[in-house]
Amino acid sequence: MDKILNPGKELNKLLNPGKEAVTSNLSIIKLIGYTFLPCGQIVARVVDLDGSLDMPWFFLPPFLFPPFQFIPLLLMYLGYIKKGNGGKVVDYFVFIPIIVKLITLGCLYMIKLYADSFYNFAYFGFEILMILTIAGTKYLHVSESCKYTNKKILLTSSKVQEFFIDAIFENGIASIGNIIINFIPGVGWVIGLIRQYNDTVNKFIIFFIYAVVYATVYIIQNMFEQTNMESMCNLLSIPISSWIKLGVGLFITVTLILYNFLSGMSIKGFGKSAMSNSTNILNKIKSVKLPTKLPNIIKRRKTMLPPILR
Repeated sequence: MDKILNPGKELNKLLNPGKEAVTSNLSIIKLIGYTFLPCGQIVARVVDLDGSLDMPWFFLPPFLFPPFQFIPLLLMYLGYIKKGNGGKVVDYFVFIPIIVKLITLGCLYMIKLYADSFYNFAYFGFEILMILTIAGTKYLHVSESCKYTNKKILLTSSKVQEFFIDAIFENGIASIGNIIINFIPGVGWVIGLIRQYNDTVNKFIIFFIYAVVYATVYIIQNMFEQTNMESMCNLLSIPISSWIKLGVGLFITVTLILYNFLSGMSIKGFGKSAMSNSTNILNKIKSVKLPTKLPNIIKRRKTMLPPILR
């Protein structure tokens, strides 16, 4: 029965003759189930591989969704991706920013309907709110993780700065997820097809993708941070990697805010004026009365033609 449900050991023997078989970390049922689950690879790493960071290049976006997600999952099934060191990489705090995002999207929708002129200011304000919310969530998670390992968090200035750096980075990546997913083969096509159903479905897709991408980035960051609990609970200086994350997060956030602002201007101002100008031109063209009779000179020239061409 074990050979049927978990034939990874037998396959390892065929691939590595004469060597001790590597223990399979997934069953065949989990391999199939995780393959079709968005970010199933991350779920497998947390649930079945104790927060494994082995082969981290598989954290790239194409390998987080089917069909390419099957590759790292197959390696887990064959036992080539090793287990991690454990730790508390996921908790209920992850739902706080997701709930706040749902509320802000609902508010933006109502503002778009009833107070369109304030939409850009509201969008900017809600982005700041999301960054503050995620920074607070990072503090709650780190505090809880330090207690989990019998350590105490020290709120140094570097640690507080890192909370906000992580918040800007995580919110930026989650926000741009709706754009990146369109370029993932297979998944992008399916998502694009669903978006076309109606506006309500499209808004739900936007929220769903943000939630999935945010939760994924949240978990991956926690997995990396918990490799060094001393630095996680008592950070004295900000590492270079954090400054890189800050640069990426700020670039994405500012770009999206500017894009949203300029798109709003084109719709509210330039778009309307251009549309009204084109409408006026069309009306003037329609008002021009074309002559119903040909001028005499044209008639005369027509009579000069051979009978067959008249």
